[in-house]
Amino acid sequence: KETMVHGGMILPEDLHYIEIIDDPDEVVRHIKKFVIV
Repeated sequence: KETMVHGGMILPEDLHYIEIIDDPDEVVRHIKKFVIV
């Protein structure tokens, strides 16, 4: 996240929009919270 801020790719106040998840099952659970299938 900090690399993206320092590179000018995202504003510090927008960091709450980014979630870093390294477990595929957790990624699916996270997506399902926001997507209606």
